[in-house]
Amino acid sequence: MKKELQRMKKAIFGGLSYMIPLVAGSGLIMAIGCIMSIMMGHDPTGSSFAWSIDGNVLDQLANCRIDQLIWWTGKFGLNLMPAFLAGYVANGLAGKPGIAPGFVIGWLAGVMNGSFIGGIVAGLLVGYIARWCKEHIKLRGAFRSLLSFSIIPLICLIAGSIVYRYTIGLVIMNIMNAMYSGLTMMNADPSLRVLLGVVLGAMICADFGGPINKTAILFVYGVYAETVLPSTYAHIALAVPNVALLITYLLNKKVFSEGGKENVISNFVLGMFGIGENTIPFAVSKPALVVPCMVVGGATAGGLAALFNLSLLPTLGYFMGIPFMVATEGFAAGLYMTIAFFGGSLVAALLMTLIIRTKYAKNEKPIFFENDEAGLKL
Repeated sequence: MKKELQRMKKAIFGGLSYMIPLVAGSGLIMAIGCIMSIMMGHDPTGSSFAWSIDGNVLDQLANCRIDQLIWWTGKFGLNLMPAFLAGYVANGLAGKPGIAPGFVIGWLAGVMNGSFIGGIVAGLLVGYIARWCKEHIKLRGAFRSLLSFSIIPLICLIAGSIVYRYTIGLVIMNIMNAMYSGLTMMNADPSLRVLLGVVLGAMICADFGGPINKTAILFVYGVYAETVLPSTYAHIALAVPNVALLITYLLNKKVFSEGGKENVISNFVLGMFGIGENTIPFAVSKPALVVPCMVVGGATAGGLAALFNLSLLPTLGYFMGIPFMVATEGFAAGLYMTIAFFGGSLVAALLMTLIIRTKYAKNEKPIFFENDEAGLKL
């Protein structure tokens, strides 16, 4: 059992090592597009002629919004994350026969709002199906080559799609729908405003761009026309994990390998633009350490934002939103926003530091990461 868990962990980290450049590169491209849009006075997220194939070349060049083209290129890259992760996790368990079906079932996980959690589950599912096929299906002669290139992928695609679509995927979707209903109920009661802020902040920091995070974001967008308050509670927590990890690194440098250090820095840069997916390797590496601390930090930031009754019209995180907060609501509101954000970040970082110095004080090897395979060097 222990050996199998080690094999599973190695496969997941292998998938992460392939996924991180995709996430980091796509996130940086989105950040560049976002900066260009703000400088041009535009919103990068809307539809644009940049992606249209109608009309002649001159019309397309005349109507193209380069900022939007760049932003959506990065967005498309992030949308590939579950497929990438599933494909390479399956590869880690079963080799090449697992890659193609892993990509397809991983894409299905993304469509069903599974995000990186769904991607990991899909990759493990496909990987074990492919491994079973390799161990139990034997062909001879010329038919042998068909096993890896046709038969195993075919079985994995059929079995994997049925199992994920009608069991795992539905469970994840139903859980997310139940969460959405609960948020709607809290939003309807003004007396539950602070509790709503706490819950939204916790959800944002629970899985770093995963299905729980996405449910919170979808909810605040869904009620945005009615009230912008929930959006402020959620978005203020977006960069809490990024800053908390940076503070944790500054306080506990010995537990970070060179790859961990590089990932902390790139993660902080992406956090300035509200992109939290680069926190995932840390969470997967030490989930019992990272996830609870980040949830408490996010809950603190969201709860304080609700307590201070902060309201930010643009749907932006702290770093990009603070100038708008000061400009529209005044210096005092900007100060309260800063207290809420850094309060949550410090709570998460100090909790992590306390656990690290208590539980991992005698560790000679870094815990982020034990090797540099999961890190991203810039």
